Amino acid sequence: MNEDEKALYQKVSVDMEDYIASESLNLLSNYLMRYYGKRVLILLDEYDTPMQEAYVYGYWEELVEFIRSLFNATFKTNPYMQIVLDSRKKRYSRPWMNLACQRKKRM
Repeated sequence: MNEDEKALYQKVSVDMEDYIASESLNLLSNYLMRYYGKRVLILLDEYDTPMQEAYVYGYWEELVEFIRSLFNATFKTNPYMQIVLDSRKKRYSRPWMNLACQRKKRM
């Protein structure tokens, strides 16, 4: 890791800014791929529970905006990912998520 990457890595914490959190899995994928020489496998589990809680407790819009940004950086535009496995075994409500998962499987 270069000095800029180390500085960004140090910003990942419980109280980090949303933009850092949404990019963090993409960055981690990059670091892991460079270290191991292979694209990464990402397991997706239990993100629907926080979304349900957000709806019930009134912060739905904020969470949806964050999840959209996180999924875009982690799944849709992540060249370091080989495949994503969703433990819920449900189809995504957004067609691009289904395609992102299928596209990574073929690579």
